[in-house]
Amino acid sequence: MKDFLGQELKVGDEVVYMYRHTTGSSSSNKTLKRGFIKRFTPKQVVVDTGRNMGNIYYDEYKANPDWVVLINK
Repeated sequence: MKDFLGQELKVGDEVVYMYRHTTGSSSSNKTLKRGFIKRFTPKQVVVDTGRNMGNIYYDEYKANPDWVVLINK
């Protein structure tokens, strides 16, 4: 799977991703966050958010590949 810039992504890569969260019943905000690729679904990248709250929904976020950019070190 490729990121927004066309770079090939793999599990363990550090990325910046666009996180979308709701702020009301019909509105949302988008922010940039950092994380590591945990796995892939057929259409999305699953990012480890680093938020270990004992619930899988808090420690991972599914993003479209177009919302992810690989961090080159």
